[in-house]
Amino acid sequence: MAILAVASPFKTLNPSPPDHSRTRRRLPSSILHLPLPVPRCRRLRCSAKYSEAAAPSASTTTPRPSEIPWSKDICNSVRLIGTVGTDVELRQLPSGSAVARGRLAVWKSATETTWVTLQFWDDMAIVSSEHVKKGDRIFVAGRLVSDTVDEGPEKRHVYYKLAVQQLNFIESQPVRLYESDASQDAPGIT
Repeated sequence: MAILAVASPFKTLNPSPPDHSRTRRRLPSSILHLPLPVPRCRRLRCSAKYSEAAAPSASTTTPRPSEIPWSKDICNSVRLIGTVGTDVELRQLPSGSAVARGRLAVWKSATETTWVTLQFWDDMAIVSSEHVKKGDRIFVAGRLVSDTVDEGPEKRHVYYKLAVQQLNFIESQPVRLYESDASQDAPGIT
């Protein structure tokens, strides 16, 4: 019969009771059968020293992004490029305002599409209802707006839409940033 023992410099927290029924060879006290892990105590930092922890350390390799001044215009701003999924529908409200709605498909990958509801108001609503059609590629910028609909005592749905403030069409042909022309030599190279 073989005895498996592990050497450890720590004392055991639960030594195995001696077995007097069999004759065993006594092992030195530095050899333990199964030492229990000793929990490590984490050092807590005082909140007064928080600035030291938040200060950039010498191990930081990238610069911190620059700060920009706060502006109401960029506080809630969204910019998207996508393909119009439905024709824009115009409605006149009893107040006299015009509102138009449409859907925009934004591709994350070849197989994943996110649908965003677009909302146009007043003059932008009239322009979009006349010019934006299903299949058009557009750029829109605006702010994110949410609607909450209660459908029972414990059912609440939140719908998000983009209140469009800027609308542009995307060129129909893709633009090449770098033309590869093998016949033209680069200047300065002979």
